[in-house]
Amino acid sequence: MDVTDHELLARELRRREAYLAHAQRLSHTGSFGWNISTGEIFWSDETFRIFEFAPSSEVSLHMILERVHPQDMPSVEMAMAAATRAEGIDLECRLLTPDGKIKYLHVVGKAESGETGSIEVIGAVMDVTTRKLTEIELRRSKVHLADAQRLSRTGSVGMEVSTKRIFWSEEAARIYGYPPGTEPTPDLILQRSHPDDVNLLKDVLKRAAQGGSNFDCEHRLVMPDGSIKYLHDLAHCIRDEAGNDEIVGAIMDITERKVAEEAIRRSEAYLAEAQRISHTGSFGCKASSDEMFWSEETFRIFEYDRGAKPAVEAILKRVHPDDKAMVQAQISHATSQGKDCNLDYRLLLPDDSVKYVHVVAHAMKDKAGNLEFVGAVTDITERKTTEEDLRSSERYLAEAQKMSQTGSWAWSAATGGPSYWSEECYRVLGFDPTDGLPQGEDFFQQIHPDDRPGFRKLAETSISEKAEFEADYRVVHPDSRIRDIHVIAHPVLSTSGELVEFVGTVIDVTERKRAEEELRRSEMELRQMLDFAPQLIAVFGPNRERLYINRIALDYLGLSLEEWRQTPHPGAFVHPDDRPRDLDYLTVQSLQGLHTSWSCGCVSSMEVTAGFWLVPTRCSMTRGTLFVGMLLPPISKTANELKKGCNRKTSLCARKSTRPRCLRRS
Repeated sequence: MDVTDHELLARELRRREAYLAHAQRLSHTGSFGWNISTGEIFWSDETFRIFEFAPSSEVSLHMILERVHPQDMPSVEMAMAAATRAEGIDLECRLLTPDGKIKYLHVVGKAESGETGSIEVIGAVMDVTTRKLTEIELRRSKVHLADAQRLSRTGSVGMEVSTKRIFWSEEAARIYGYPPGTEPTPDLILQRSHPDDVNLLKDVLKRAAQGGSNFDCEHRLVMPDGSIKYLHDLAHCIRDEAGNDEIVGAIMDITERKVAEEAIRRSEAYLAEAQRISHTGSFGCKASSDEMFWSEETFRIFEYDRGAKPAVEAILKRVHPDDKAMVQAQISHATSQGKDCNLDYRLLLPDDSVKYVHVVAHAMKDKAGNLEFVGAVTDITERKTTEEDLRSSERYLAEAQKMSQTGSWAWSAATGGPSYWSEECYRVLGFDPTDGLPQGEDFFQQIHPDDRPGFRKLAETSISEKAEFEADYRVVHPDSRIRDIHVIAHPVLSTSGELVEFVGTVIDVTERKRAEEELRRSEMELRQMLDFAPQLIAVFGPNRERLYINRIALDYLGLSLEEWRQTPHPGAFVHPDDRPRDLDYLTVQSLQGLHTSWSCGCVSSMEVTAGFWLVPTRCSMTRGTLFVGMLLPPISKTANELKKGCNRKTSLCARKSTRPRCLRRS
C-alpha cells in the first residue's frame, strides 16, 4: 500500500468516525468495548457524556455500577454475568447521576470469543430518557400525548451526497431486519417499506441524494414474517472539512409507542362503552382554576349538552334543593383540606324527575404541586329504587312473619352453623337478636330436654342424606316458657350434588297445639255426652257421610261404630219399601238446609217403624253444613200409635225450631 492509499484510507476512516460520532451525538447512542479477560473497557465520547464522566477518565466496572440505579442492579449484574458466558447483552436500566437526575439507558452488546479464549463485548448504550419519559407521559394522560414531541433515537444512518452511497449502523440494519454488515441500498430500503409508504421513502431518498436537509418523517416497514414496524427518521445535511455534503441522521423504532397509542385509543373506546353501560361517568377538576373535564357519560348523567362548560356551578344547579347545602359543604371541605370525597345525593332535573348519584373523588397533586381531583359519578337511581323496594318487601315480610309467628333461617354446610336468622326466628326460638347468631351447642341447649336427642338425630341424618325434613319439637325460652315449634327444612345442593346449605322456616304452633288439644278434649266430652243421651243420635257430614253415632243407637242397630261408618248404601237401615221415597225426600231437604222429620220403616235387629229427625248445623271448621240426626224409636206397637207419636215429635220440632217453617210428614 503506497502513501496515497494510506492517506485515503485514513481519511475515509476519519470521515466514518466523524459520521459515527455525529450520529451517536444525534441519537444519544454511545459505543463501548469490554475485554472480559483483561477488564479493559473502551468508551466513545457519547458514552462518556451519557454516563457524565470526563473523557479523560479511566473507566472501570466499579465506576459504572456506582451510576446504576439500586433497583436495577440485579438485572445489570445478570447481564454482566451473561456477557462473561459469551452471551449478548440487551437490557434497559437507569442511571442515578451525582446531581440526583435519573437517566434511562438501553444497552445492547455482542459478545465475541477470541482465538485465545478471551471474551470481548462490543455494544451500544442509548440514552432513551426522552422516550421513556414520553411513554410514561402517554400512560398518564391522553391529553399529554399530543405534547409528546421529543422522541428517542436508536440507530444511525448517513449518505454521501457525491457518491449516493448509504451507510448505517448495525442497529439500523437490525431495525430493518437485515443481518449486521449488510450494505444498505435504496432497493433494500424500499423492499421493506410498507406499500402505502413507498412513495414517501422514494422522495426522502431523492432529496437526500440532492443534498436536502431537515428530514423528519414516520413510516412503516413490512417484515418478512408479516409484522409491521413503525419508524421515526431524523436527519440533516452536514459538510465536512473538504466541503463534501453528507446526510447524517438517526432511526428510531417506535413500534412499541405506536402500539401503546393504539391500545390507549382502544382502551378509551372500551372505557366510554363501559361507562355508558354502567351509568358511570368520570371527571377531573383543577382546584386552583376550577377547570373541569367531564366524560361523555357525565354529561348524560347531569343531562347537559356536550357543548356545555363543565363547572361546579353546573353541578350545583342540578343538585336537589334538600341536598344542596350538604353537597356544597362537602365540596368546600374537600377543596380546602385536600381530602378525598365520597357522597350520595339527588339531582332534580329540568323535567322534575329525580336521580340518585354516587360521587367518589380522589385528591392528588400535579407536578407543580397544584391540587386537583379525579373521580367518578355513578347514576344509582335504579339501585336506590331497588333497595327501597327491597326494604319495603323486608318490612312486609317481617310484619307477616311477626303476625304468623313464622321465622326464616339458613344453615351453612361450610361452617356447620347458622348463616342467617330473621328477626322473628330469634323471637320464636327465644334468642336475643343483639347477641348475634347462636354458636355451637347454644341452639340445642334451647330445645326441651325430652326432644333434644330425637331432633339432633333427625338433623344429623338429614345432613348426611342431604334430605329435606319436617318436625315438631319444643323449646324452653329464657323465662321458662315452653313453646311448640314446627320446622320445615329444604337442602340446597351445588351443581356437583354437594350440600351447600339448608333453608327453612320455624313456626310457633303453641296456640294451635293448645287449640287442637282443647278440641280433642271437647270432642271427647261431647262423645261422652252423646253416649249417655237416651235418644238415638247420629252425626253426618256435608255430603251425608257418617261421622259419629252414639252408643245407644249402635246397640239399637246391632252394629259397631266402624260397621256403621262402612255401611255402603245410604238407605241401608230404611225398610226396602220406603227407600226410594225417603231417600229422595232426604236429598232435597238436606240440600236446602231445612229441618227434616219423617217416619219410615227401620231395619234393625227388630223390624219396626220408627221416626227420624234430621237437623242441619253450620260447622265453622269445615265452613259447610253438618247434619245431626235423631232416630225416634217406636212408642207404640200399632201403626196408628206410631203415627201419632211421630206427629207429636214433629210438632215438638216445629215449636222448638228457629226456622220460619217446619215440614211434617207421617
